[in-house]
Amino acid sequence: GGERASLSIVADACLSVVCAADVVVQALTVFEEYGLRVTDPRAILARYAGRHLAGDVAACLPFAVFARVGGAPLGVVIIGLACKLPRLGEVTFAARNAFVQHSDSVRVVTVMLQWLLLSHWFACVWYLVG
Repeated sequence: GGERASLSIVADACLSVVCAADVVVQALTVFEEYGLRVTDPRAILARYAGRHLAGDVAACLPFAVFARVGGAPLGVVIIGLACKLPRLGEVTFAARNAFVQHSDSVRVVTVMLQWLLLSHWFACVWYLVG
């Protein structure tokens, strides 16, 4: 019961952090208009604010925490979690495109993360043995 609830809160908080990081990246990402690359930060932010900002900010809210702490109704929590799905899909799609474009760099980072995870597991086993 309680362990499962706290796990869902942690997972929702992590997803909210990913969504918040994506909002920052999207607000700074250059776009093309009429074949020209737009690099003016105000124009980028204005375009982003007019199209995606409200939904993205809603996706950043930790709805599981609201449900647990504030006693929000289940319907509100489900709607809030549904807001996160499109953002998560877009982040996954962007990560997949980055993998294709920069596959060597991604492979190096992936190997480094795998070594970090493996060393963490060995440290945990070492701790349990000792």
